[in-house]
Amino acid sequence: MSVTNEEINEQFRRGPAVSRLTPEQREMVPASWLPVFDAADPSARATAALSLWTDGARSLVPQFWAVLQAFLVDAWVGRRDDRPVLVYVVEFLFRFTDEEYVQDQRTVAVWVGEPPTPGAVMRYPELWSAAPAELAEFYRTVHGSFTVPDRQSFGLMAVDAMPTLAEVFEELDVDPLVYESGPQPDRLLMVTQTYSGARLCLSPELPAGHAVIVRGYDDPDPSSKAFTTLLDELVLIRFEVE
Repeated sequence: MSVTNEEINEQFRRGPAVSRLTPEQREMVPASWLPVFDAADPSARATAALSLWTDGARSLVPQFWAVLQAFLVDAWVGRRDDRPVLVYVVEFLFRFTDEEYVQDQRTVAVWVGEPPTPGAVMRYPELWSAAPAELAEFYRTVHGSFTVPDRQSFGLMAVDAMPTLAEVFEELDVDPLVYESGPQPDRLLMVTQTYSGARLCLSPELPAGHAVIVRGYDDPDPSSKAFTTLLDELVLIRFEVE
């Protein structure tokens, strides 16, 4: 693995630090994560972490899953706020070629997954009813949240932490917004976002299985798309930003 500890630590500048669990803290490790914890080297840990993903989880983000398979270089069990988390370290390599022009891209990124939450209490059950089956399964069986270290971006926020878009704007001290069409901010449940403020939202007022992107303070995108498509596209944006 060519990723340095300094590069990994840099990823946590946007969120709380995560310390690796030591052998003496083994009792904190969820049983399903023990193969990751006990593996002897980064490659074996990465393989063990990937084995946690169910078929439903893989179909939720198929392009990102392909990236994980190709570029996950390490995974380890850590501690954040006295809770165990699973850290995924990705070294994404891409070569762009156009006639005589060649450009290599290397991006180090980290995702943090919490233990599955089969009994999670939703803040907004009616809005959450719009969640596709694959999403609900991910929370029950794979991770209770899966984001970059800021706990909000490029993944899936914890269900009990998902705000409505109206709450997001209120926290940002923005005057209440009224959209010309589509679900209003208090009927949009934010699942995740990008650093630039593109927010992926669910709503029971959208077609079944669909979601919508809301960019900054603009109206939602004029047409919704399949949730899995939008989530996959949004997560991959992480490899385009610092």
